[in-house]
Amino acid sequence: MKRVMIIPEGVVDGPVEALRERTPLAAARTPALDDLARRGRIGVANYVPPREPARPHTALLSALGYDPREYPVGRAWLQIAAAGADVPADAWPLMADFVTVSHDRVREIVRDLRSAELSALLDALNELGAERGVRFQEMEGRAVVTGFADLLRLRAMPPDEALDQRSSRCAPRGAGARTLRQFASRAAAVLMSHDINAVRRDLGENPADQLWLWGSGPAPRMPALGERWDVGAVGIAVDPMALGAFRLAGIDVVEPNDNQPTSLAHAAIDALHSCHLVIVYADAAQLASLAGDVFGKVAAIEAIDAELIAPVRRRLAEESQWRMLIAPTIAAEVELRCYSSESTIVCLAGHDIESSREAAFDEDHAEVGEMDIERGWELMEHFLLR
Repeated sequence: MKRVMIIPEGVVDGPVEALRERTPLAAARTPALDDLARRGRIGVANYVPPREPARPHTALLSALGYDPREYPVGRAWLQIAAAGADVPADAWPLMADFVTVSHDRVREIVRDLRSAELSALLDALNELGAERGVRFQEMEGRAVVTGFADLLRLRAMPPDEALDQRSSRCAPRGAGARTLRQFASRAAAVLMSHDINAVRRDLGENPADQLWLWGSGPAPRMPALGERWDVGAVGIAVDPMALGAFRLAGIDVVEPNDNQPTSLAHAAIDALHSCHLVIVYADAAQLASLAGDVFGKVAAIEAIDAELIAPVRRRLAEESQWRMLIAPTIAAEVELRCYSSESTIVCLAGHDIESSREAAFDEDHAEVGEMDIERGWELMEHFLLR
């Protein structure tokens, strides 16, 4: 049987004022997704354990079948896996992001650093950290730092959760936090006066004037997905987090030249010739959410529907036995530019899936749908074996 799992990350949202209190999914034209919802089963899924924050990497690994409580993984390890870097298992790496802070509030996450800019800033930080053995490395367009110790009980939130919050209130807490805060304070003095940021201010771009350290966690010890369910899988993505998750799960990776839905679709259709399980991660709607781009998010959803979902569904129709799973793993609120802990949508269709409902692929229909996956890490087993 041929199976395709598509993860259109971040498509789920709440009502948006600019869309006349509709969600972006409800406002978008999605005939392919709506057809799958009508023919198959739709419902809700939650990939994050109770009382734990909604984090994209946790939700994604959960959707791949890994209970976050049994297989905790720090976000930095996914970046390392995506880059294929060699980092000791006891290194306790951290993500090192850059933010713009004004009047003690995190105003922007600086996501548009050019390669030369990132390299120059990391050189300056490595000079600062040389005395204490702290090392910054560029990995897949992001920075990872090693050399800090005693981070077992560190609590450090991602910068996405700190937007428009007081940076002092969002600083790391727990064991090792004091050392991180002290280093970040010294780094801020270096970054604020750096020539790179002077030029960015002159150009009207957000300066990378403070360092944001987060994403620590134990080294991953996860069984391969193929070994657990005796199936070969191919993962298709451009986003480093998804690439890292696939590699940690022992999934063969195909990285298209760009993140366009058409490119993802071509890669998925090619992979189906030789593989029985294809997993596609499409994050255009998520990126629009984090940018606060309401109409860009609607457009991204429509492009995913027309240029990714529809052609892959047509290819599966050529098979006598097939299943297709649509499973965004985390909701993203475009008005607040952040992730949400709300349940997200799941839709399962296939040659052996029947439904008598007339449903559309949106949040309201999902709430009253047939599926209710409280433990999202059990969804993969349901998809593959039941």
